[in-house]
Amino acid sequence: MAVSNLLFDAPDGKEFYVYILKRPNGVPFYVGKGHGKRVTQHEKAVTNGWNGPKNTHKDNVIRKILRDGERVEYEIESWHETSEGALTREVEIILRIGRLDIGTGPLTNKTSGGESPVNGPGGLEKIAAHKKAW
Repeated sequence: MAVSNLLFDAPDGKEFYVYILKRPNGVPFYVGKGHGKRVTQHEKAVTNGWNGPKNTHKDNVIRKILRDGERVEYEIESWHETSEGALTREVEIILRIGRLDIGTGPLTNKTSGGESPVNGPGGLEKIAAHKKAW
C-alpha cells in the first residue's frame, strides 16, 4: 500500500503510529514510532545523502533494496492517541520480532525502542526473559 494511503487511514484522534520497514520479500528490518510522514524519512535520508545520526546497517539495507531496483515496504502496525502509547508498542514489537545485533531476530534497530529500560543496564537479560514469555 502507498505510504500516503497508510497515513490517510489514521483513526480519528490517533496521530502517533508504530511502523515496520520491510524488505521486498516481506521480512521486517526496522521498527519505529512515527508522527506525520516519519515512516518515509529513512528512505529519503538515504536517497538524499543526509549524514546526520544514522543506523548504518538500516541505511545499507535500504540502499541495497533501491540498488536492486526494488522498493522498501511500509506497514503501519498500529495507531495511538499518545506518543507514550506508541513508544510502548514499539518496544513490544521490537522485542517480539528481535534484533540482529543481539541475535534475536532480523531487525537492524540499535536499541529496544522507546524510552525502554531494556536499553540500560541488564537490558539483554530483560530481552531474554521477555522473549521466553512470548
